Amino acid sequence: MAESVQLVDKNELEAWLEDKPLDWVQVLAARVALRVLPLVGNIFTEKKFDPYVRRGIFLAALRAAFISWAVREYPALDFSAARAVTHADGAASAFLGMEAPNSAIKACASALMAVTFAARATADANTTDAVAACVDAVRRAREAVNELGPVDDNIWDSISADANWLSNHKDTGNASEQAAQLGNAQLWLIDVRGDKKYRVNFPIWARRAWDVFKKADGVKEAGFNVWIRWYEARLRGHETSGFNPALKGNAAQDLDLRIATQPNKFWDGDAATVNAEINGWIEEALQQPHYNLIVTASSSGWDGAAAKVFRSRFLEHTEESVAAQFRPLTPTIISRLASLPTLFAYETGVNRAARVGKLRDIHVTKQTLDIWFDFDASMPPISPEKFVEIRDRLGITNVEHHRTHWAIKNIDLYSTLSDAGISPIELEADTNVAPPEPSSGPGPQYRPRNGKLSEVASSPAEGEATQQAGLHRLLRRDALTLAENLQRAANRYPELASAADEYSKLLDVEIAGADVTAIWSVGGSLASFAQSYREQNAIRTLAEPLEPQLDALLQSVVRQHGAFIMGFEEGLDLVRRADEFAVDTARLREIEEPGFFLLNELTDNRDLVDERTRELHRPVRDSVTEFGWASSRVGYSAYLIVRNGVRAMIKFTVGDDPNIGAILAVLAGGSALAGDPNAEFVRAALPVLQQYGAQLLAFFNHSPEMRAYVEWALRVLELDRESRE
Repeated sequence: MAESVQLVDKNELEAWLEDKPLDWVQVLAARVALRVLPLVGNIFTEKKFDPYVRRGIFLAALRAAFISWAVREYPALDFSAARAVTHADGAASAFLGMEAPNSAIKACASALMAVTFAARATADANTTDAVAACVDAVRRAREAVNELGPVDDNIWDSISADANWLSNHKDTGNASEQAAQLGNAQLWLIDVRGDKKYRVNFPIWARRAWDVFKKADGVKEAGFNVWIRWYEARLRGHETSGFNPALKGNAAQDLDLRIATQPNKFWDGDAATVNAEINGWIEEALQQPHYNLIVTASSSGWDGAAAKVFRSRFLEHTEESVAAQFRPLTPTIISRLASLPTLFAYETGVNRAARVGKLRDIHVTKQTLDIWFDFDASMPPISPEKFVEIRDRLGITNVEHHRTHWAIKNIDLYSTLSDAGISPIELEADTNVAPPEPSSGPGPQYRPRNGKLSEVASSPAEGEATQQAGLHRLLRRDALTLAENLQRAANRYPELASAADEYSKLLDVEIAGADVTAIWSVGGSLASFAQSYREQNAIRTLAEPLEPQLDALLQSVVRQHGAFIMGFEEGLDLVRRADEFAVDTARLREIEEPGFFLLNELTDNRDLVDERTRELHRPVRDSVTEFGWASSRVGYSAYLIVRNGVRAMIKFTVGDDPNIGAILAVLAGGSALAGDPNAEFVRAALPVLQQYGAQLLAFFNHSPEMRAYVEWALRVLELDRESRE
């Protein structure tokens, strides 16, 4: 039965929000701000205010409302909402210092404060503080509407409608996904038109203010049409930002990120200048003709499948307007870089052909950008002589041709090459040729040991062990205490006790011998359990609550784990990648079902995986089984276990032996591999690949290199089966 929530005052709202996820609090605050935002436009009706001031105040309100929405639309990204709060606070302070001559301007002042409090709620990581800010936003919103006289403000009814929506969708995805879905729903979920002649669902008091603002002197000239489009997209309900309906997916997200991350200095400019700049970015986003140019001085630089570029050389010889889009290296920017076509070139004098291809993966470290890449087999090599001939068309200067660097060019690479006579060539498919072996990539690595799949420990880099020694001692002690306490309550919290025990074992070594990847993986599952027990799992049903003392110890260990793992470069990179991975909720939903079958095999199959490795996998499997793959960073850990485990299974069976027939003879009961220590591994691994072929293809549907590798392996196995029938 659907839950019914009816909130009528701040006390009821506070009580209802008390045990709700932070994501829910923030989206409610953001939507309250958007509802009264039109009233801030009343500032344009007061002619005695300087036009520059009027535009600046409304722009500050727009920025705060926009970021409040964006924080929930893209929860894994950093929009620096605190800066928008500072900016809106400044505008509010300046405004409140002026005399309010009429009710419209008083409503404007209260609405501006509502927007400011909503921005505070979305900037705050503390749920209690966010609830207080959300309640203040509602209070100010009602004050704003009440300044207009005896009208039906609809504020409490709209908040109740939002609360009901969240309550009735609590079993759909996680709290972050629910907040994003509500944030993209139409702004007023109940009918507030007041007159059915209006098509757009908009209360009369807000409609009048919005219409007055749109027609006010100076609004069009200052370029506010860009924000009018965005707001009306929010009003109707839109899955993308709304700045331009032609922008979808990554293009819309990149634009939102670019606007939201601008510093206060940018927003302090005149509104006409700011809006003109944003309009320029929209036009730029609609074209998107960029490509990566990566130049190396090494004659073997592009002979493998991986390379390094110093971060100091990134964005050299790149126009500043382009560099500004890619400089932050956030997960979204890294994903965008990887989507661009890439020209792999050599410095003048190396005398080797350039190649066209793509980046498969980008790994950011303090000093370098580590890349994995593939060439486009349909594009012919570009000889050194031809490269010099066409480099001007590609936006490449003679000076940069002598310099190792990574530039981004605002040019359509394939069209330009085609105009220069370099076009794709027809290729004949050879289904018997093995595709390139996928890179090992991040996360746990595996190889056969004593006939079974075994995780290869990942030790700290040089110097990291010394730096982390002190924290390691404290965490080792507290993790052991936690494990011992949970063992006494293991019948009530079996999965949590198992995760804590395994985590404690991983830490019970000298720091130099610590397995960083395993600690990250198991510690992530422990953090997932901790979060869900603390919130009492709004999505699924957990066991009885933890005792306060045990909960405090668990939370302490998890906090220490976060500080500890991010002290390792590998750990920091895995955390970053996990946050990026979590943004792709569509992918997570698609891989979850096939992933469970594969993860269970890698956790429970005693013939395939050794005991130590299965113990490392178990907490991750238990966590995603209990809470879902999209609930936390542990979903990425589960993905890497499956991805790298399957890669190793193929590599060390079908893919790593030149005599495929000899290996496959094992399945037929032959003795071609007699005496080979991997024979038992082959006997265990190949039936798993054959049994779960459909799940493997579904799981790797978003990874072209892994899917091609799996397809080839399955094809080899099928051909062998047919040959023996």
